[in-house]
Amino acid sequence: MPIERYIIQMKDCTLSDISEFSSSYDELGWETKDDINIQRSATKTWTVISGLRPFTTYRFRLSARNQLGEGIIEIAYSLVFFSGGDTCRGV
Repeated sequence: MPIERYIIQMKDCTLSDISEFSSSYDELGWETKDDINIQRSATKTWTVISGLRPFTTYRFRLSARNQLGEGIIEIAYSLVFFSGGDTCRGV
């Protein structure tokens, strides 16, 4: 079954939120990103998340939906974004 859409959730975090003792599945503070534009090539799939604040740590998690329903949410990934003019870059 082909993927019909991706569900991307994000939250900004404090240093205590991303410690090794915090749970990747903590349900507080997650924001579901609507209106995401998924790009595809022959070898990869990606999107651009806008509205991020410089020097802020974000956690992202995603799942996929097809005709059978929504998949299990993947483990959250933590990224720190640094200002780069009008854009932000993940490190």
